[in-house]
Amino acid sequence: MSHVAPKSRAMTTRSSKTSKKRKRIDTVDLEEQSDLSVPDLLKKVSAKYASEKEQFDKQVEDLEDQKKIFIAKGRHYEEELAKVKKQMKEMEASHKLQFKEHLEGAKKSTAIAVLRDKIQLVNQAKTEDCFIDVLMSHTCFVKMFVLIP
Repeated sequence: MSHVAPKSRAMTTRSSKTSKKRKRIDTVDLEEQSDLSVPDLLKKVSAKYASEKEQFDKQVEDLEDQKKIFIAKGRHYEEELAKVKKQMKEMEASHKLQFKEHLEGAKKSTAIAVLRDKIQLVNQAKTEDCFIDVLMSHTCFVKMFVLIP
């Protein structure tokens, strides 16, 4: 049983979008009789390559235009992102301020409710002639008034 080594293959990669074409080399058979003179042959080959160069230059120009468009779009989206980030910061600051205002309002409402209850207790104590309760209520009332800004 003989072992045969597998054939080595050159690894190649192919792009799904583009495929490379092999360059064709134009040769001129100098032995062949031609109706054209050497200067005419040179003009013909030169014209052919000039045409190919124009096509290549056009492709390069198109790619440069596309690059400019992509750069402009990228700049536009970066500006839009900056605007949105600024709006988000402004909204966050606004919400914090509103929350603080609501919290202050709730504190004031609570303080007013506590004061009303204390006043009601004082009035109730006056009607019931309970001097000790009035004194205790008054002490609590003063403490609450001092603690709440």
